[in-house]
Amino acid sequence: MRHRAISGDLPKDGQCVLIWFEHTGYNISIYNRSEYPAGAVADTTVPCDVFHDMGGFLTDEDVYWMPLPTPPTAEEFGDRT
Repeated sequence: MRHRAISGDLPKDGQCVLIWFEHTGYNISIYNRSEYPAGAVADTTVPCDVFHDMGGFLTDEDVYWMPLPTPPTAEEFGDRT
């Protein structure tokens, strides 16, 4: 599976993904599509792509991402006790 630039396809809202950003490296983050106030124009919002995790958040940056695989079920993983 290859990385996708944020300018291309986007993850599903709320999807957990692996991201790469040149200043922070790799992180597991959650993607959200949000709306923020436009500032000067009252009652106007602008869309914003947000990746957030324990280290903070990135918005509309040059981020590369890829979906994480589905974790194994308890039956697939086996009993580790």
